[in-house]
Amino acid sequence: MRKSIIIVIILLLIILGISYLGKTREIVPPNGVAVETEEDEMAYYFEQQIVALGVRDIGQPIEGFDAELVRLAFPGFITTDFEGVETFEGYYKVNGDEIEYIRTAARPITSAEKTIAGRGYRTLLKNASARLNIPATSKASVDALIQAVNIAEKISLRIGEKVGALGVTITAIAVEEDSRCPAEVSCIQAGTVRLKTVLGSGLGEAGQIFKLMEPITTEAEAITLVAVEPEPTAGVKIKDADYIFHFEIQKIVR
Repeated sequence: MRKSIIIVIILLLIILGISYLGKTREIVPPNGVAVETEEDEMAYYFEQQIVALGVRDIGQPIEGFDAELVRLAFPGFITTDFEGVETFEGYYKVNGDEIEYIRTAARPITSAEKTIAGRGYRTLLKNASARLNIPATSKASVDALIQAVNIAEKISLRIGEKVGALGVTITAIAVEEDSRCPAEVSCIQAGTVRLKTVLGSGLGEAGQIFKLMEPITTEAEAITLVAVEPEPTAGVKIKDADYIFHFEIQKIVR
């Protein structure tokens, strides 16, 4: 009988312990900021999305994203969005049209001092949310906010590939012209590339010829063929399979 009572007590303690852990569990992401509230969860989700999309757009910064790199990847952020945004060793302060870095940590100074910290993404989200009047109360609303500031993307594709971003798709069909001047040759004109594509947007799909560095506009975007690889070499014809086309897509802000 006594043995049975002890077993029952142990089981009750285990159940109570599991219940307690379930109520007090915290999610601690890599940035070290515990996710305890809905606001914390949305801030962490915002950070994850900004970093993931930023890496896809401009690559992985060695020390992480600072204010300059975030604005490079997301041109829709404005200067005032970075007021009070905390970094690993300080914070950003807006002075007129400039974003100043204020250092608050003691020495030594590291190369990551200006990298936005987890709590900094929370502040950035709060500032942008207030400016854009988009309450960050759900993942859907955070996605909407990011979409509002993500007004430019870069994509790359080869012949036969279809790639899209910001509501635009481009299918590379064929190179109509490649008259670029090889680096080792003196040319009167620099030449250009004309690429036959199928361009998809909110208006549907249609054939489109892109010319190097000449933007094509849709109802809501400007699309530019900004670079073509490889560079031409005198006497060598580039195979279709070797071409890589780099486009920049930018939302038209009205």
